[in-house]
Amino acid sequence: MQPAVRESAEASIEPLDREFPRQAAVVLAVLGVSVRLFFWFYTGRTWEDALITLQHAENAARGLGLTHTPQAGPPLHGFTSPLSVLIPLVGELIHRGFGLTLLRLLSAFLGGVSVWLGMRIAHAMGLAYGFVLLVGGYIALEHQQILYGMAGMETQVVLTILLFSFHTLLEFNPNRVGIGLGLAMLGRPDMAFWVGIVFVLIAWRCRREKDYRPAWIALAWLAVLYGPWLAFTTWYYGSPVPNTIVAKALGYDNLWYLGHGKRQLPAMIWSRIRYYVFGGLGPAYGGNGTGFQLFADGGAIACGILLLMIPGCLRAWRRKDTVSLGVCAFALTYSLYYLFAMNFSFGWYVVPLSAAIVLVSASGADLLLRSTVRHSLRRPVSLGFATAYLFSLVLVLPMCIAGDRHVQQFVEDGSRRRIGEYLASVAAPDQTVGCEPLGYVGYYSRLIVYDFPGLCSRKVTEFMRTHRGNHGPQVMWEALEPDYLVLRPHEIPKDSQWEAWVRSKYELVREFRVPEARAKQMLYPELNIDRVFSVFKHKAT
Repeated sequence: MQPAVRESAEASIEPLDREFPRQAAVVLAVLGVSVRLFFWFYTGRTWEDALITLQHAENAARGLGLTHTPQAGPPLHGFTSPLSVLIPLVGELIHRGFGLTLLRLLSAFLGGVSVWLGMRIAHAMGLAYGFVLLVGGYIALEHQQILYGMAGMETQVVLTILLFSFHTLLEFNPNRVGIGLGLAMLGRPDMAFWVGIVFVLIAWRCRREKDYRPAWIALAWLAVLYGPWLAFTTWYYGSPVPNTIVAKALGYDNLWYLGHGKRQLPAMIWSRIRYYVFGGLGPAYGGNGTGFQLFADGGAIACGILLLMIPGCLRAWRRKDTVSLGVCAFALTYSLYYLFAMNFSFGWYVVPLSAAIVLVSASGADLLLRSTVRHSLRRPVSLGFATAYLFSLVLVLPMCIAGDRHVQQFVEDGSRRRIGEYLASVAAPDQTVGCEPLGYVGYYSRLIVYDFPGLCSRKVTEFMRTHRGNHGPQVMWEALEPDYLVLRPHEIPKDSQWEAWVRSKYELVREFRVPEARAKQMLYPELNIDRVFSVFKHKAT
């Protein structure tokens, strides 16, 4: 008997033409679609920000303009993702009230497509069988991967486009590459970083092959797909830059680390890693909208997956194939972007990043496996690793889905929707409301809302621009004096100058509160900041 020989990681990479696990991919894709449909029908979850975009689409379909609040003035570009408004707009044109339903149906279907594409990419990267299943299982069953798309956000659409764009790097057909980039820009403007990464890879290949035609072809497709949108928004709004981007740049301190001491920064970065950017790599719940709430492992599983990026990037560098390099560059670039260049990395921002990291980390686990385990044991070991990891995600999924159902019933429908409906019943159409959360209040009241940081308010954005040194929400509301204020308890501290000003100018007319008995049924209710609101009416109104 010959002694077992442990092959080097380079020599042991299996050929890419081995059989793709088609049956497993179909099963996981169908499972992904089924879980998403169940989530939708069971929870009815509608994310706050989805209603902001939907309101634009509904107004456009009814001839009021592609804007949030027609009575506030000329149309304002109050949404960030073009596809997030175009898809519901098509639905509203087909049938009134079908906009959000169309986006959800498409997101459910694309959940299965994403599973298939993710597994195809993992297989093409030469990963062991178990790691291919891990990628597909993560996309199909991880809570955040399900939540945001089925709650009406563009997240699932963007993820599918991103995976398609990754997939185009396999054959590097410039037509498909350009189409993927054009669709990515229609998904989210911050995909500009990904466009830059891909064109660096294109330039590298073109220089090596001394043929720059692929670069021009890809650029042409990007211009054909994204150019008309830039032209339309420039003509219609006066600028292709969404007001949401301007408002967040003015209102949020995105360079959050400036002004903090060196002793504080490590703890702050660690908190952002666990609770805001990478928490979704392990068992976590993001349904309260205040970051990721972690379960018993305290984020250890997510951190372990994150650390596997190191050998994953090493493997990509050794292989030098465009898809591995591209996915790795995406994961690194957007990790740094969300960690250090964005104050609030909301849960739906990082869903595509999480999927990319899982691809890179699965590649890293594959490299370690090939370096330490003999060939005959690689399949069972990779399957064992994938099973354990996916089990940790599936174990908490029922709790997360139940949590989303309770948030929708008790907070969104039971409180925030009722606030909007109440304001619609007592206020005139040209009256104004000051509050931080725009979605439910704005959608169900159809009033002019001075939200913070002014996502759909030209007045608020202008205030932010002219008051750079002191532009907090309280200062803004004092300056604009809306007819109504809708405030959470922490937004009106007792015995503060702000409370005194509110009491002198406004009277309390209603309070909306989730009863304690219901709050106890929620998942991490103490981290949901929307359980209590007070409505104040201006005394001069």
